[in-house]
Amino acid sequence: VNLGSEDESKIYQLSPGSKISYTVQKEFFSKPGEVITATTNSFDLDLDLQENLLSVEASLDTGTLDSGNADRDNHVVNDLGQFINIKVDNFEVDLLEQSTFTAPVLLTINNVDKVVNFQIESEVTENETSFVGTSNINMKDFGVKPPSFAGVYSVNENVELAFDIKVTN
Repeated sequence: VNLGSEDESKIYQLSPGSKISYTVQKEFFSKPGEVITATTNSFDLDLDLQENLLSVEASLDTGTLDSGNADRDNHVVNDLGQFINIKVDNFEVDLLEQSTFTAPVLLTINNVDKVVNFQIESEVTENETSFVGTSNINMKDFGVKPPSFAGVYSVNENVELAFDIKVTN
């Protein structure tokens, strides 16, 4: 992780508490039911900030997402593909002046690319920089059919994606 201008570049490490997650609503007989969240803290991240231009590339192995139900997690890998890729390219932001902003993020899910806006809050301290973001997507936009079983249950097509990334020097 590289934050700072080329002259003032600092190398940062991803903090252990960093995570990426999704949340969906399961429905029984078309009525809201269980809320399911799956989380991982295992992902590749390349984050670069040079003179207020933020670039991020991340790759998430869907097999590392944990919802507490191994069968469901295996279905996620089959439905979404093995990897989800995330990319932000030269987004202009002054992290010392703006703590909340909207950033366009290129998501690749199920081999479908789509730009999605994420609401992001950032905090910069002497030793740590954090990014917390959320966005809502429709899984059908990525060619993913919402799981269902015999009209008894289904998963709502709307998905909340979230991340909490902290880097320290």
